[in-house]
Amino acid sequence: MGNDINGCSKIGYLILDGTQPSNYIQRSEKPIFLDNDCVFATGYLKGSSPLLILEKSIKCQQYQDCDVAVKVASTLGQIEATRWMQEIEAIKRLGYNEYIVSMLGWCIYKNSYCLAFEMATSDLLTYVRSLSVKDKSEIDLKHFVAYLWQICNAMSFIAACRMVHRDLAARNILLFGENKAKISDFGLCCDFDRDTLTYQASLTKRLPLKWLSIEALLERRFSEKSDIWSFGVLMYEMFSLGKEPYVSLQNNEIISFLSQGNRMEHFDDVPEEINEIMSSCWERELGERPNFDNLIIRFRSILETSTETYGYIK
Repeated sequence: MGNDINGCSKIGYLILDGTQPSNYIQRSEKPIFLDNDCVFATGYLKGSSPLLILEKSIKCQQYQDCDVAVKVASTLGQIEATRWMQEIEAIKRLGYNEYIVSMLGWCIYKNSYCLAFEMATSDLLTYVRSLSVKDKSEIDLKHFVAYLWQICNAMSFIAACRMVHRDLAARNILLFGENKAKISDFGLCCDFDRDTLTYQASLTKRLPLKWLSIEALLERRFSEKSDIWSFGVLMYEMFSLGKEPYVSLQNNEIISFLSQGNRMEHFDDVPEEINEIMSSCWERELGERPNFDNLIIRFRSILETSTETYGYIK
């Protein structure tokens, strides 16, 4: 593949939709993040990304000669390979959206998938946990609401594409600077049935148990409304400043807990409308939960009417 360039190893050409490779990424050998099935490393994209070539958008002009995050599969059995291709195909189908992390290309190198993404500054879970050392009176909840509004815009777009994310959590929201949040990690994303607006999952995939809706836990049934449930858990992560959901419960206790009508606790120190929105995401009946378009309106209203002192209640 060529000699190392500036201390980085060339890991292959970026290929999208079978086009001839014209660009490549260089990867640092030092990982910046480790996961169960992948490694993230810093990299550099030379030339224009396939996304820029396809979209021809002014907003995509930044995706050339730029730093990238390189996601590399650490294990690649049949199940893992299927999940990686599922992520690639989902992101390609979605195309560009300003609130969804952009994949700038992918390749297979040494029998492993390598995906190049735009470089984020942090993730939402890390960010809210960093605020736990502050006095809560110093935390601007309006900033939180702005992030939630952006996430709902992305999720509304995903739902309009008849897709279910299935892994919506604070760890999968990437932050770009101080004011932009984008959804990432589409490895569990899937299409839902056009008639029933649901997806019936198989038993082979590992799913994020504590973020799943009650119908997903009991019936492995997914829809926009199951993503709404996960969004409520994400809200809990945010306003608790990064606490683990159901921290006092074992995984095998969660279904019984929820089936008995129990839910995670409300917050005593946030505006009541935040508790109301969060609770509405966890209604047992799907029809009683909001959709993401409903939440866009509610969060926009909060942003337009709240004052600069909108925050935790003493």
